[in-house]
Amino acid sequence: MTTGLERLRDKGPLTKVRVVGEVTQADGAEVSLEAGTEVGLVAGTEVDLATGAKVALVDAAGADLKTVDEKLRVSSMPYTYDITEGNVVNHEALCIKANVAGAGTSWTDMWGVAPATTTAPIINAAIAMELVSSSAQDAVGGTGLYEIEVHYLDTSGVEQSTTIQLAGATPVAMPENVLHVNTIHGITQGSGATAPYAAAGNIDIQTSGGGTVYARIRTGGTTTSRFVFRVPSNRTGFMTDFAIFVQALSNNSSARCRLVANQDPESGDILPQGMWITYYETGGGSGGVVSAHTPAIPQKFNAGAVIKCQAQRYTGSGNADCVITACGWLENGS
Repeated sequence: MTTGLERLRDKGPLTKVRVVGEVTQADGAEVSLEAGTEVGLVAGTEVDLATGAKVALVDAAGADLKTVDEKLRVSSMPYTYDITEGNVVNHEALCIKANVAGAGTSWTDMWGVAPATTTAPIINAAIAMELVSSSAQDAVGGTGLYEIEVHYLDTSGVEQSTTIQLAGATPVAMPENVLHVNTIHGITQGSGATAPYAAAGNIDIQTSGGGTVYARIRTGGTTTSRFVFRVPSNRTGFMTDFAIFVQALSNNSSARCRLVANQDPESGDILPQGMWITYYETGGGSGGVVSAHTPAIPQKFNAGAVIKCQAQRYTGSGNADCVITACGWLENGS
């Protein structure tokens, strides 16, 4: 049998195999394997199995590949479904949701502080950050949220997560410097809270000592509404589905919504912050429009790319509302 798989594991009784290729034994030498023994193989190595020998194929981590009736499992399930179920190693489903109400004539980033602040701050060097609420009730004994999970990138741009226990209006420091915040959400409520649980005040992750806000859970919410996503330095992102609702708030007015990234669409090179390339755009009038877009080929975003969604009212009077959900996956490497 010729195989390029990384490992072959004997599952039968004592048997012998002849390994031909780059191994410690000379070509043609016989090697005895006890049941359960693993042998690492160079890609393209040939292995001759004795009659009746039983083997199992395993992945690089040593886990058995899935089989059905001792036959290698081949999935007819859509690839993204397999990712969601955890069947594809080193892949993780990704779904980003955000909304903005009252966007004006300037392009407005869809993040928790919009439209009061139209542009979400993005930094290129990690800094100290802290979490704080505008309400004392977001605390262990309060009526709001207590524990918040923060998904962020560290100094090297690698994705991390940590749990912060809020202390109301008293800031609580992040355990390390932060390059980018992708999302924050509640996981436990204060002991005085009643369902449905929600933030009692605006919960911000901000510059240590106060100042610039980088993400916010709005009062009455449990997660940040933020579409300013940075692909971790050790991963590659793929977007497969976009669903957008956009409307103008006045008759005879128009609104639009777009997905942008600081990535060259041809070379994939990461561009300077502020060089936003449009990857998808849709618009609607006072009646609103729902736009669903599934690219024929998943859109690839390389490590370090910042992807964000923006809304704008571009004709007539009044402002614009926009809601977006985008789904895809992250995978290790490039």
